[in-house]
Amino acid sequence: MDVGTGAGFPGIPLKIRYPHLKLILAEPRPKRIVFLKEAVKALGLKEVDIFEHKVVSRSFTTPVQAVITRAVEPIEKTLLRTSGALQEGGHLYFMKGPAVEPEIKEALKRLGNYFCLTIDKAYTLPHTNHQRRLLVFKR
Repeated sequence: MDVGTGAGFPGIPLKIRYPHLKLILAEPRPKRIVFLKEAVKALGLKEVDIFEHKVVSRSFTTPVQAVITRAVEPIEKTLLRTSGALQEGGHLYFMKGPAVEPEIKEALKRLGNYFCLTIDKAYTLPHTNHQRRLLVFKR
């Protein structure tokens, strides 16, 4: 599931690269939902569902193996919002900026009994000076 997918990033590129994935694009904004439906149809993507609501722990309970987000909100909030859907052993992928250490510490302090950080990879976006961190939490 791609939470807060907006115009389909990173969900649609992941589906193109890995066509075997079953994908849920979660987006509450009506204009973006219209765009996502058109994009999925135009690209001929199969097994892509669009969840037309904000994801909160009680609104989305379909079991998923993984969640990805561009992480515009604090990690702890996303962990809680997706807890109703993420299967035991599932992964949450966060695409964050470089100064994310306080968020990591707070999330692990409050939710460390339920989630563990398995990957913390700093990287630079190609052909730029923009620093990012990929974080993967396991439930």
